Amino acid sequence: MSSKRSSPAVALNTKPSFGFIICLPLLLSLVSPIVVTANAQDEPAGITPTDIWSDDYANEIFPWAPASDRDRQFKEYHTYETMKTLMMELEQDNPEIFEYHEGMLGGTNARGEEVTADTYEGWYYGHSSPWMKITGDVQGGEFNEFVGDNGNYADRHDVMIVGNHHAREWMSYTVAIMQLEVIAFSYDNIGYDNDGDGLIDEDPWGDANNDGILDDDGDCLSLASEYQDSNG
Repeated sequence: MSSKRSSPAVALNTKPSFGFIICLPLLLSLVSPIVVTANAQDEPAGITPTDIWSDDYANEIFPWAPASDRDRQFKEYHTYETMKTLMMELEQDNPEIFEYHEGMLGGTNARGEEVTADTYEGWYYGHSSPWMKITGDVQGGEFNEFVGDNGNYADRHDVMIVGNHHAREWMSYTVAIMQLEVIAFSYDNIGYDNDGDGLIDEDPWGDANNDGILDDDGDCLSLASEYQDSNG
């Protein structure tokens, strides 16, 4: 008689039970929010504009006028009268660089035609066009008898910025007015902390240092994503 005993065969069911199949998706659904929440807590939330910038800068309030002055804040269009008034105020505040004019005196032009001040008035309202001569020591230099302005120097080139040259070009004269505001505010005031972050010239215009990075001080990229534009 053999002493060996045969071991009973044990059949293992390797298929998952129906109950386990049902519970597995449930377990995954319970665990996944925990994982997502943990990852969300690990990611930095970013900061808001007023965390690093002044309230005026964050709310696009220009430094040369109070927030309530809506045309000088470019929230509303200037009228002909408010534009003239602003130009005369800028001349009074900055007599060393601004000289205000309306139209030109006239005389014999470059084509040999005799013209007068009336020639350069607007055709509809009949207004003489207001304009500003801008240069250092504007009261010096040569006087131009045709144009009627001072501050003409042989070693200085002329640059003309024209606004509202054609009808209904409302935006174009706003650009010229903006130039006047920026020049008046920036004259002898270059080292100005415009964004209120306590730094000066930390982020030059565009890519001034040619490093391929527009946001040199990193403040825009440090903002929460909802406050960033396509360039950070």
